[in-house]
Amino acid sequence: MNNRLVQKSKRLLSGIVATAIATSMLPTLPAVAETGEKYPYTLFAGSSTEGAITVNAGNFCINGNVATNGTIVSSGNMNVNGTKTENAGFDMIYIFDKIDTKYFSGNNVEEHTEDYVLDELNININTPTEVLGEAELTGNININTALKAFEDVTLNGEVKNTNDSVIYSKYGDIVIDSTNVNLNGLVYAPFGSVEVKAMNLNLNNVVIIADSIVLDCPNVNANYSTNAADFVGTVSEPLNIPKDEWQYMKDENENGLPDFFEDFDNWSKLADTDGDGLPDSVEEYLGSDPDNTDTDGDGLNDYYEVFGTYTDPTKADSDENGVNDGDEDFDEDGLTNLEEFLNNTYPYIDDSDNDGLSDGDEVNKYGTDPLVADTDGDGLDDGDEITLGTNPLVQDTDGDGIIDSKEKFQQTYTHKVKNEDCAVTEVIVDMECTGNINKTTSVESVMNTDILCTDVVGLIGEPFEIETTSEFDTATLTFTIDKSKLGETEFANLMFLWYNEEENDFVELETTLDEENSTVSITTTHFSKYMVIDKYKWFEAWAVEFDYNPTGGASGAPTIPVKYNTVLAIDCSGSMDWNDPISIRSGINSAYDALHPYTCNRITAAEGFIKYMNSNDETAIVLFTDSANTASSMTTDKETLKLALQKMYSNGGTSFSAALNASIKQIESAEKISNGANKNRIILLSDGDDNDSASRRNAAIQMCNDKYIEVYTVGFGSANDTILQNIADKTGGKYYKALNAQDIVDIFAKFGYMDDFDMTDTDGDKLPDAVETAGIRLQNGNIIYTNPVKSDTDGDGLLDGEEIDPTPCVKVMLEFARDPSFVGPPAPKSVYYFKMYSDPTVDNSDSDYDGIEDSEETKAERLNSSFNVTWDSNGEIYNNITYSMNYSQFFGDNTKYNSKISTISSLMASLVYDNQILTDEPDETNENSYVDHFLLKHGMKDVVTYKLAEKYDDQHITDVVFGHHRVKYNGQIKEVIAVVIRGTNETVEEWSSNFDIGCDSIFDGNGLIPKNEDWKIKENHMGFDIAATRVIKLLDEYLSQAENLDQSAKKTLWITGHSRGAGIANIVGARLDEDYETFVYTFAAPMTTTISENVAKSHDSIFNVINSDDIIAEMPLSYWGFRHYGNDVSTSVAENYSNEWQSYTSKSYSSNQSKKKELLDSFALLATDRNDCYEFHCSCHGDGSDTHITYKNNDGTNAVIYGEKYQITDLIHGGIENYRHCETTAFFMQYLARLASSANEGFNAIPTALTFLAPKYGKTRFDFAAYSLSNIASPHQQVSYYLISNQ
Repeated sequence: MNNRLVQKSKRLLSGIVATAIATSMLPTLPAVAETGEKYPYTLFAGSSTEGAITVNAGNFCINGNVATNGTIVSSGNMNVNGTKTENAGFDMIYIFDKIDTKYFSGNNVEEHTEDYVLDELNININTPTEVLGEAELTGNININTALKAFEDVTLNGEVKNTNDSVIYSKYGDIVIDSTNVNLNGLVYAPFGSVEVKAMNLNLNNVVIIADSIVLDCPNVNANYSTNAADFVGTVSEPLNIPKDEWQYMKDENENGLPDFFEDFDNWSKLADTDGDGLPDSVEEYLGSDPDNTDTDGDGLNDYYEVFGTYTDPTKADSDENGVNDGDEDFDEDGLTNLEEFLNNTYPYIDDSDNDGLSDGDEVNKYGTDPLVADTDGDGLDDGDEITLGTNPLVQDTDGDGIIDSKEKFQQTYTHKVKNEDCAVTEVIVDMECTGNINKTTSVESVMNTDILCTDVVGLIGEPFEIETTSEFDTATLTFTIDKSKLGETEFANLMFLWYNEEENDFVELETTLDEENSTVSITTTHFSKYMVIDKYKWFEAWAVEFDYNPTGGASGAPTIPVKYNTVLAIDCSGSMDWNDPISIRSGINSAYDALHPYTCNRITAAEGFIKYMNSNDETAIVLFTDSANTASSMTTDKETLKLALQKMYSNGGTSFSAALNASIKQIESAEKISNGANKNRIILLSDGDDNDSASRRNAAIQMCNDKYIEVYTVGFGSANDTILQNIADKTGGKYYKALNAQDIVDIFAKFGYMDDFDMTDTDGDKLPDAVETAGIRLQNGNIIYTNPVKSDTDGDGLLDGEEIDPTPCVKVMLEFARDPSFVGPPAPKSVYYFKMYSDPTVDNSDSDYDGIEDSEETKAERLNSSFNVTWDSNGEIYNNITYSMNYSQFFGDNTKYNSKISTISSLMASLVYDNQILTDEPDETNENSYVDHFLLKHGMKDVVTYKLAEKYDDQHITDVVFGHHRVKYNGQIKEVIAVVIRGTNETVEEWSSNFDIGCDSIFDGNGLIPKNEDWKIKENHMGFDIAATRVIKLLDEYLSQAENLDQSAKKTLWITGHSRGAGIANIVGARLDEDYETFVYTFAAPMTTTISENVAKSHDSIFNVINSDDIIAEMPLSYWGFRHYGNDVSTSVAENYSNEWQSYTSKSYSSNQSKKKELLDSFALLATDRNDCYEFHCSCHGDGSDTHITYKNNDGTNAVIYGEKYQITDLIHGGIENYRHCETTAFFMQYLARLASSANEGFNAIPTALTFLAPKYGKTRFDFAAYSLSNIASPHQQVSYYLISNQ
């Protein structure tokens, strides 16, 4: 059980139910306190609050010790001649029996059985006085013995008592308000406060013990009473508080159970005669035997029945099915309840340790520990070991020195594709890997999430992202193809692509085709995003030719990337030490920085050149002074080149011939030949004159010409421009003058693609005009066009060159891709393309339609509408929650189930609850993650929350959040309007509405209950329909008032909710789908209508996502004629997603289907249809039946059954004896509403309410309590519906 439920449910429910709390977390009784002689404190306050002892006095002097579990506050001077202890952490001392024995055990006790109020001039208490209520005395009061009241003691007037006297409030407060007060002896209020107000106060010989103490007087002197301290002692008695005294105790929530009992920490202070864990007073409350650990003799101790099995400790067979409670197996795990008790396992959870094995199998079959997921501690859960065939009791099953969790096993993971229109029906991962592949591996479609993958040219089916935490060397990835969905694509033309996210590029993969089995496969060493394409269409797109330099050659000639063999010859002479000094990089924070610590402008410029190298270009680096050395030979490896630059230095003279000769040798040694497709070049950078002879320099120039090597020179600082210009001119190169450091960087960047491009850029957007005009081929094969005279084509605030990387890339077409058997236009060996980060062409500033402007996202985020967040569900933390927000999907067919819309809807339906948070970072927990802020994050405007409780004073209420987002897609404009409806907030009002199903007589105005005018459709569930009407009214108001709403745009309603919210959303969707386009996704929706099936199904834009393990989705009963509007999308988490559930929650999934069926069958026996639920079947109403309680009102008239809002609440609060009623099934369901709400408000059904329920409801009452507290949580929990939606 989760800690949240423990926190909420620290209450008792009499009879057969109690809070759902783990046995391991229940209180245990402490050892008997140590004995002592004297109570050590003059004043002690047990409260842990600030000011637990408060003294409002000018001077306060105390001779003795003072202690409190809180703090001491004094407004004046305080002198303590003893110890002063705050935040002590001490227990209250209880001496009820000791006081009663000394003062109230004789025959001379004056007893008052009700409140005792006495107002006389002189009052003398000479006889022990006991008051069963409040004691209020006014006059000159002398207390010479003991005054005891079960509730408050109030003394007004002159007050004094003797050394041997006691002023004692057993459960209340003591208030003394007088001019003159002389206190001696013991003042004792262990559950309340002692407050003394006096003009003159003398605490002569006193001990004051209370929960809190307030002394209000000008001056106080207090002396420790050794007589009182001797009497009190240091031994606290075990408390035995009879049930008939509970009425005197504080009960802030008025639930019939004193606050003291609602705090389980106090149970250790209570007497437990039989040692079964249930205090005697609680056993009296429950009706069990305080002298017998197993009152009903069913083998289960009473405590375990109350908190473990939720059975009746007074009945051996609580559910009256002929099987004793101890012999039942509630969770059907192979262990009886008694065996669960003996093994300390959970009787309602079949797998207590979440290891995938039932408790029964662990105990009886495998010998593993049912409370430890990994019995042998080898890193593999016991269930995984059984799956993999290893021994869960031995860390190294085969004795090879490798523990089982590190062994690799051949395994297969199969992902079934849910989209029935997808040509890919299965994604299969087969590999030898560690761990259980079915737990470590996941496959998820990224269709409409990753825009680049979604729009890949020739895509077949959907792109998928594969992830695993298993260790493996190689894996086979197989897609099963439905050939009937290939259209014009031939099976033989299928090919795999891999999306390399690091390089933002797509890579063709050698693909194995098995047409007989309709599969395509690859072998891979890593996982990422993969897809299958029609290679004909793919290569056709890459065969398109562009002329990016129309003024540099024949008009219309295609631009084919040239392969460059380049030597960077960089001057390292001494003059560079001041022209371009080398320094240590600042902010070295990574391993990469540590390997590249040095920087200067020469290094930065060369790194820029390396960055823009095409993938087939080769480069060498030569560093020269008056001699030259090779820092790196010819290579395509950019990292090798960058490391070579770290050898940069500044020392010596300058020899251009040495630099040229060393560079020529690099080109010669690599046997690089210049031809039409390859160019050899040297890029020489210098800041000085040539110290070598002209003849040697000219010889080197001639050798360059002989080898067809072009030399491009860059002069920096005081370089000899004439010599550098001469070298460039004579070799067919070009001279560049760098006036500053940035010029060097820019010049080197241009060398990456040289003369293939006309670099004219009219609009200054960093994209050449020729590229914008001719066409921009993207990494996914698509071709787009931008406006060469408009820097921001789409007007989104980003330059076209910020949305498209202006640096050209080269794609090399692999040999297998140019298979001669491939039919189609010939693809060039290599072609230019550009990498897109966001779409500059669309009239939309949000390229991925996630509601977040491109300008507000990083480059990596602009085309990816997928989000990974942490979900804090009321203290339960779920990591790696993923969803996709893509508004373009609302332009699709709303009658087809969309898993992406469903997933984000499930999260929104969860976030609308008060205790749900989504965060982008695991450690971030702030209010900006609730549903309204979530909608704002995704571009919704005018987001507002309406609380129906602020407008309507009845039970048919909820909260609803509205927001809208304007979307333009393919020339169409829509306003997508979110309607998010909260589920039950656990109050009695909303639970009452949940069970308020309605009947014909109420709708027709003939019932005992007047019709609510907001109930519009007779066939609908009354409570839900009333709330739906109110939501619709608010929606109408919102749509007319939303400030930013485009009233001319088509309005599309996106309606969602969970549980009660789902039921209301289901009806709202059905009532509005004729007036609006609707996308309705509900989760765990109860049944909502008795309308005909044909009519209900006609609302085909409604999708009710249902966990078939969840009983809520089957209530009210279909047997009574109820169903949902729209389409049910149903699956079982227990059967399909239990591993995923465990992965997210770190708990076993609990679902007892036989118990669910029992409960549904129990309800079916109560009534034949919804109308029968409201029918009387008692003798006082004419049919002579005795199956219901038959009471008359006090005046003899027939009782009113059931009522608006609080009647059932008052009934249970006040006790059955205060009301006379006749029971119907509707009344019983309202009783269950009260019970259901008690998880939040405290289990507050008093014993008589249970006792007097008619026998007809006994089994259903038990089945509801037992099933609800143990089995409803997992199936109904929001994370269950997220799992179903996200698969």
